[in-house]
Amino acid sequence: MRDLVRKFSIVICLVVIGFAAVFYILEFMRPSPKTAQSPQKPQHYQMVNNQDYSRGDYQYIPVYKQGDNFPNALHTIRGNGHSDFITQYFLPTYTSRYSRMNDENHRLMRNPQSVVLHGQYAYVMYTFYGGSNTGFVVRYDLKKLQQLGFNLPGYMSKFRHSKTQLDGIKIGPIFKTGHGQSLAYNPKNKQMWFVKQNGFKPVVQRFDMDTLKPMQEVKVKINSSGPVPMGMVLAFDKRGNAYFYSITHHGIAPRGSVKIYWGQISDKDAQFKLIPQVIRHAPGIVPQSLAYNAQNNNLYLVSNGGIMRLPVSKLGHLKKSDVRAIITDGHREFEGLSFEDGKGMLLVNRGPELMRMTNPNF
Repeated sequence: MRDLVRKFSIVICLVVIGFAAVFYILEFMRPSPKTAQSPQKPQHYQMVNNQDYSRGDYQYIPVYKQGDNFPNALHTIRGNGHSDFITQYFLPTYTSRYSRMNDENHRLMRNPQSVVLHGQYAYVMYTFYGGSNTGFVVRYDLKKLQQLGFNLPGYMSKFRHSKTQLDGIKIGPIFKTGHGQSLAYNPKNKQMWFVKQNGFKPVVQRFDMDTLKPMQEVKVKINSSGPVPMGMVLAFDKRGNAYFYSITHHGIAPRGSVKIYWGQISDKDAQFKLIPQVIRHAPGIVPQSLAYNAQNNNLYLVSNGGIMRLPVSKLGHLKKSDVRAIITDGHREFEGLSFEDGKGMLLVNRGPELMRMTNPNF
């Protein structure tokens, strides 16, 4: 009997010790919240300590007048490069005399969000107003607009006030555009895409360049150990690789630094992953656009008042000397940047203009 009691006592002690050990492992061996690595942030990355030329936030102040017939200009005021921007077109601001209506027949065109140059065309995506996720795309035939003289000093306001039923303008239907900053052309498969929904449940959608209507949409997967929000900008390089970038506001990477993601987008699948190299100083406060220049194989990160240029071939192992930036004067809202045959065009707002970039290789 004593042997039975002793064996039972030993079993009870072992059980108690086992529970205690499990409790110790779960409670005391788990990572501390203060030191644990956040799953959506890179545990290991390189840092490019580029020069901080970043332009701070500013209030938008239009420099144009409705009757302007001569180009505006933006000039580089600091940075390790230099380029000016000169008005090429004062874009129309509405499609009819009913300037406060938004329907299929009467459109406000005062909130352009992105631009794509392709051949003789400029595709501009509009939303109805700031914060709206609904809008449309207008295709401008630049060759015809030049023939009409709308790019000539002394005649430029004619286009801003012209009726947009001109042969050189095609206005697409209304659809869900998302924020509208992401219209991008893939030269590899000759497709156009945009980010319909950014954030933690991102969706990209293909866009028909002839009908100006959205086509199939694809859910985006960002390969990471935890949830990562997708940004609102998009670009493709000549090999068909897709890119977006974000500016860090909190987490392990320093505030105000740049993270770049790359991946692939097809009709059936879209995936991205982080390039494990952080650029210490962004060109501005908010990402406004991302562009690619096939002639020099560079990405251009656009923020209000500032543009940064990065060689695609060196992404992931950039040196400080590889990062070029220009900061401009003025108080315009930068909306988009696009290149065709190495020539750059900047889309600005307050009010809407397409501005020629004098030095794309700054």
